[in-house]
Order: sequence, then structure tokens, then C-alpha cells
Amino acid sequence: MIKRIRRTPLMLIPASLIFLAALLILSFLLQYSAEYGNIALSEGWSATYEGESAEGLRINEITTHFGLDNARPGVLTTSHILEEDILAEMETPDSPTLLLDVYYLGVEVYLDDELIDTVEMERYNAGRFLGSRYAFVSLPYDYAGKILTLRYYFDGSKAQTMLTAPVFGRFEEMYYSF
Repeated sequence: MIKRIRRTPLMLIPASLIFLAALLILSFLLQYSAEYGNIALSEGWSATYEGESAEGLRINEITTHFGLDNARPGVLTTSHILEEDILAEMETPDSPTLLLDVYYLGVEVYLDDELIDTVEMERYNAGRFLGSRYAFVSLPYDYAGKILTLRYYFDGSKAQTMLTAPVFGRFEEMYYSF
């Protein structure tokens, strides 16, 4: 008779409830929360394409503003001032980093006209297919008040291209929350 009671499906209900409650409690206890947070640089961009300039744009509106569709090769230059209060909560700027989501483009990253890093530019210069990927770009500790410039290279492949807001924050927090 004892074997019969253990095999009944009704015994699985309390065990399942206890297991789910334990998982719920563990998920709250082990939840990661960023100390400083990450900031998406989506507004306040200046852009130049083939001699035409525009200011105060959202990053995701730039391609439609200039009518860019990656049908022909070209270079789009965007810039944004990194205000001093972007990471004001940080007492010491600990590994400031940009996270770029690059869609079928070559990208050069400048800080006050100094080349910091490139993404997919080796493939662009070799005439190879440009993929879609995420890239972490480390910035110098004295980024505050400088102009961040992203130069996007369209290859004319007609691949769907879109610009997304770079995310700015501490590398460790960005990596773990990503």
C-alpha cells in the first residue's frame, strides 16, 4: 500500500510547488543589478552625408533623413558630444566602453578626431561581405566633454542597414547585462 501512495500523481503536485518556490526565491537572490547603469546614446546626433548636414537627430532617424539604403557605396559621419554627466555617479571612470550594434557596415570610432577603434573595416577594405555583429569599444578615461564620431561605411551591397544607438557604460556591467 505504501508503494501505491508514492506512485500517485497527487504526490508530484506538492513537490513541484516546493521546487518552483525554491527557483523563484533563488532568482530574486541571485539577480544581477548594474551599479551605475548603461546609457543609450540615441538623441542629439549631428550627421553629414555627401556635403549635407543635419543636427539634433535621433540615431535611428539618420538613414531615413538622408535617404540611405546601402544601394551604393558612401560614407556617413555622425558625431555626439560625450557630456561630463553621462556617468556622473562613477567616482572614478572605470573602463568606459561603447557597445555598438553594427548592421552590414564598416565603422571607424573617433574621439576628438583621434581614431580609437574600427569594426569590420578590414573586410570593407578587402571588398568582402560585411556582417552583422556587436562590438565593444574601449574609450580613454578622459572621455568627458569630447566629441564621439562614428564614421559609417556603406558598401553598396543592398544589405539591410540600420543605425542603432551606441550604449555607453562600464565594461563589466555592460558585459554582464548584455
